[in-house]
Amino acid sequence: MWLAMVRRAAFLALMVAIPNAGLAPVAMPPVHAIFVGGSMPPVDVLGVDEAHGTLLAETHNPTRIVAITLADGVTRRVIDVADDETVPQVALDATTEQAVVAHSTPTTRSTTLTVYDLVHGTTVHTATLLCCAETLVVAVRSNRAFLIGLPMAFSAARGLTLTAAAMPLGTVVATSTIEARSVVASAVDDPDNRMFLIVEPPLSAGVASGGPAASDELMTVDATTGVVIRTTPLGGLPRLIIVDPRTHRAFVVGTRGSPVAMVDATTGGVSTMIPGASIPDRIYTAPTAIDTRRGRFYIAGVSGVSAYDASTGAPRGFVRLDGNAVIGSLAVDERTGHLYAGVIGAGYSNGGSLLVVTTYVGVLDVATGRARYYPVGRAQRPARAVSPDVDQMRAPALTVDALGDRLLLAGYFNASGPAGRGNTVGVLDLRAL
Repeated sequence: MWLAMVRRAAFLALMVAIPNAGLAPVAMPPVHAIFVGGSMPPVDVLGVDEAHGTLLAETHNPTRIVAITLADGVTRRVIDVADDETVPQVALDATTEQAVVAHSTPTTRSTTLTVYDLVHGTTVHTATLLCCAETLVVAVRSNRAFLIGLPMAFSAARGLTLTAAAMPLGTVVATSTIEARSVVASAVDDPDNRMFLIVEPPLSAGVASGGPAASDELMTVDATTGVVIRTTPLGGLPRLIIVDPRTHRAFVVGTRGSPVAMVDATTGGVSTMIPGASIPDRIYTAPTAIDTRRGRFYIAGVSGVSAYDASTGAPRGFVRLDGNAVIGSLAVDERTGHLYAGVIGAGYSNGGSLLVVTTYVGVLDVATGRARYYPVGRAQRPARAVSPDVDQMRAPALTVDALGDRLLLAGYFNASGPAGRGNTVGVLDLRAL
């Protein structure tokens, strides 16, 4: 939860500095808004069950998991998870429509791990774990859910608790301690049965006496047993992991000019370092996407989006972001290779008395460096006023529903349209772009 708060704060700080969006938009395509609910925007898209055309989304305050039929926008199922302002960890297996929820009680350092069947609206299993949840990961192929958390007797010099639960029943099958004091990022490579964790190592005796801290590490974990296979020290500040299951590689991206580490997914060893792809210091993480069919992965920075070869790490193109807007998400339609970006920009109008915030869907062509921006949301407020509706706007988080030719926009907001307060998911016909 704290990591999400840090990322949100960094994003808002960057937004405040934007004097003018500066984008040259094209005509706005029709967006169908599906109201999802919750009083604390935005809505998060957990996944899409493409076989059944079902959107699986999460609302906040209260926290609910909502299953909606995309064809007609009808709510099919609602699962109540938490009725307060806490933010549980939620992970999803969209193919089986099962959700795993880790709801922590900080005062007791305990976590309730619950498995929900979203098809029938039933609770499959509930277990109480003696730790405070930090990261929840689902490995679909090995039928495992992994919870990494702070144990009751946590010490920064000791480590975190890793609990493995067997799906679909959610029964705990293994518990171990990993040598880390926090998890920075996680990713799963299902075909290679691997889970990757970027961790901050335990504090050493040298740190306690004022010495330098060790660099962050990449842990390669067996996605069935939860056993750590390899721990690799990484330089700089690694912040995110991109996995390409087709090339059996993972890419670790960091800040402060650190190169990207290309990792052998089966062994966890670093095979090469790729210069020039780090993310800016002032952004804690960055949007990424991968096109496994074409062997490309994409990283968004402040100035635009870079493309890289997933086999060699070689640069394969760049799209510069016009003006001073911010990219909040990336998504790829692997059927066509089209790359989409959720963008937000702010500027002043009416002599500087109004702050205008606009969200866009960008269609990016890395081969030519060109982009088209479709405005999909707009709101304004007096420059010196405070408006929760406007101030909580963000770039839409994008999800491609390939079978339905749809692009889903989580957190869609348009003050002049049917969508209110960002508690909606916008549905955009890909054929209109």
